[in-house]
Amino acid sequence: MSDLAEVQPGTRPWEPARGASLAVVLHRYDRPLIGTFDQHGTHYLFRCLAGEVERANFWSYVRVDPDQEAKLADVSAELFDEAIDEASQGPGVLAIAVDDRIVASALIDDLDIDLSPVISQLASRGLAILREEEAALQEVAAAV
Repeated sequence: MSDLAEVQPGTRPWEPARGASLAVVLHRYDRPLIGTFDQHGTHYLFRCLAGEVERANFWSYVRVDPDQEAKLADVSAELFDEAIDEASQGPGVLAIAVDDRIVASALIDDLDIDLSPVISQLASRGLAILREEEAALQEVAAAV
């Protein structure tokens, strides 16, 4: 069993790999933004870090134990952010999604550090992927 969630390109950020299943949604807007999912019998916390209402957004994934998960489910509105921040520390995965599909991810030793360099790197990788997709679509359109 790994402490890190498996994250695959093309999957939804709240079910970030084939075989992952949404367990609990703790906060949602148009889509689940914070919650847990099960993967190979282990629960992970997912959290949209930025871009909640944008086409592109950043997500974090960290393993949660049963005690942390119970605490997350049983907190008042006043303590919710504190409980989420506490559960979001340690090693994890950071991902960028576009149009509700993961396009790139990176393993992080500690999600409680300055993530801006990794976010910048993921944004660049995501942009490169989108440019490749655009070029492929233009080739298809030209062939028709």
